[in-house]
Amino acid sequence: MAEETVASEVIQESGWTVLALTGRLDRLNAAQIGEQAESALDSCVKLALDVKELSYLSSAGIRVLLRLAQKARKEQKAFALCGAQGFVKEVIEESNMNAIVTIYGERSELK
Repeated sequence: MAEETVASEVIQESGWTVLALTGRLDRLNAAQIGEQAESALDSCVKLALDVKELSYLSSAGIRVLLRLAQKARKEQKAFALCGAQGFVKEVIEESNMNAIVTIYGERSELK
């Protein structure tokens, strides 16, 4: 069976706090990642999720992204996604996340 967990790493890059995700973001771990990302957002001004190594994104994962986007907007902080590829990119595009979240092709594009 494919990976059922998601790993994360916090990186500082170009003035952004970057949470790099690896694996699957689904109902089994969405709450955990949501809490970790909200905690990171509480302690920074600009948060980006690097989803380049994410192999799967479920509707529970999309809800996490939406909550983070809403929290960032309410607190007047920057929130972005970067590195989406394949299935994850399709899910992000089909859910119209680009209407509420800045999306970068690569982490190196963060400014």
